[in-house]
Amino acid sequence: MEDTYCVCDIERFLHLKQANVSRHLAWFRARGLVRMKKDFKWVHYTLSNDALKEHKALCDYIRQSDLYHETIDQLQSFEKDACIPETSKKR
Repeated sequence: MEDTYCVCDIERFLHLKQANVSRHLAWFRARGLVRMKKDFKWVHYTLSNDALKEHKALCDYIRQSDLYHETIDQLQSFEKDACIPETSKKR
């Protein structure tokens, strides 16, 4: 809930097509649930601080679930930014 992910990371992790991921992220962004940061041609998303505060009870509930902990374990071994060339990562 606190980390930032590139669209390509979300696409790979969820096994979804880029267009589908981007469409959903645009919907979330329009409602203030996520914020984006553009880095050259890559876009990184994270949950917005306002959304985390406004939906604190829901976030706390999710953090207690087994699925959340399983997903966190998977994310810890997930290689982020694999789609970004090394030369661009140093920017």
